[in-house]
Amino acid sequence: MQQHHRMKVFLVSLVPFCCLLFSAGCSKRSEMEKSLIGRWENIGLHVTVHTYRNTDSTLIIDFDENDLRTRFPTKPTVTVLNEDGTYYLEYRTKSDSLVARPSGEWSVKGDSIIMHQYVPSEYVYAYHVTLMPGKAEFRGMLDYDADGKADDEIIATSRKIGTQ
Repeated sequence: MQQHHRMKVFLVSLVPFCCLLFSAGCSKRSEMEKSLIGRWENIGLHVTVHTYRNTDSTLIIDFDENDLRTRFPTKPTVTVLNEDGTYYLEYRTKSDSLVARPSGEWSVKGDSIIMHQYVPSEYVYAYHVTLMPGKAEFRGMLDYDADGKADDEIIATSRKIGTQ
């Protein structure tokens, strides 16, 4: 009987240890997740808009870093990917006033980032990510021309400008 009691005590004491190991394993982040946490500034944008305005025309939009700084009415977009799985984007005027701040949650699945936007409206973005030293390229499909079809290809390049 005493041996049976010792076995129960051992098993009961093993449960918290196993839970600790299990939770530690679950909290480990992939290398991509670790690399993506931080502040990112958009430095390049290439969009291929298929069926532009519901026609058979294709529109190509291509902006490099200089174009984004000089030809846009706002500063380049900054995306902040927080360690807790939340994110927000900042759109600011040239005089640094906040124009918009969409936000939500992000996660990594394989080689892609999934961004669940909740504010100002609900939408899900998925981008294939290619990491480079100090930079990342995000490729995906979305409805850039607001024609109701997520058939427009986007390639956005961002530079890491901070850890948070």
